[in-house]
Amino acid sequence: MTVIELPKEINGAILASIEGGPIATALPNDKDKEKISAMMAALWSVAKISYSKINKGDFDYIFIKGTQGNLLVFSININTVFAVTTPLDINLGFIYLECRRVCKKLIKLLDRKYIKKPIKLKIQDREIISFQESNL
Repeated sequence: MTVIELPKEINGAILASIEGGPIATALPNDKDKEKISAMMAALWSVAKISYSKINKGDFDYIFIKGTQGNLLVFSININTVFAVTTPLDINLGFIYLECRRVCKKLIKLLDRKYIKKPIKLKIQDREIISFQESNL
């Protein structure tokens, strides 16, 4: 099993295919991982198309600040997105750097044609993890 450690400052995380299917999640148990995966993939696709239409090239990540927390969405490769939620009172520079660290690990892991080992997203001190084996 491949374990990807996430900092305790992250509330939840999801690795999803661009088609919207969950690959690995670290979400509270009451969250619908299928719907969230689909929304993250759709959000990334709309942002990518919108950004290219205004002729600004490629973008790095999506950041949404809400009234109860933040959402950051990153592209891992053309087939996969990675999203995290955080509380409002967080050092976003730290979270960005940690997400980049995780993205680099995921890029290497998902660069293979077939994932042989399960992926486990683990938020420190919490066991809210699931896995779906994938043929990417």
